[in-house]
Amino acid sequence: MSFSKKAVAIACGSLLMGAQAFASTGTVTFTGAVTSVTCDTSVVDGAGVAIPSNIIDLGTSAVSSTAPVVDFYIVSEAVGGGACAVTGNSETVWSSPTMLAGSIANNGGSATDATMTLVSKSATNGDVNISTTTAKADFTNTETLAAGGMHYEAQLVGGTVPGNFNTTGTYNVAYF
Repeated sequence: MSFSKKAVAIACGSLLMGAQAFASTGTVTFTGAVTSVTCDTSVVDGAGVAIPSNIIDLGTSAVSSTAPVVDFYIVSEAVGGGACAVTGNSETVWSSPTMLAGSIANNGGSATDATMTLVSKSATNGDVNISTTTAKADFTNTETLAAGGMHYEAQLVGGTVPGNFNTTGTYNVAYF
């Protein structure tokens, strides 16, 4: 039995198309700021002690209850150490892959319906619940450079499913 050249070409083309794999798609979020001052930041506890690896321990909550509030601060420092030369105010924008309208959801822990609240504590601009509704917090120059830095409160909110809670949040500080 003989095949025509056209039939062979069609068969080869079909085999090549069948072996082709398509990659999945995804979303990338790019973040940045344009500012006249560049400073480093660090995360410290209420006593001004650096928090190792920026991992904030939210403690333990009972089912359908809340854990105690955990205070932390974002401190601005000059690149390489020393005081940051900020002369204006600052704006901190937060993002999280699990940010909700009123809180931030668990991202991999077994307490699947637990969330956390993140609240900026600006004396001048008031408390702001960080969420998809309001993902930014403004601080005055005095608050940004104060001994404590930009003050935040985090709190674990237990759901009905017991287990571990883990999530991440990314912040971006711009100085104006």
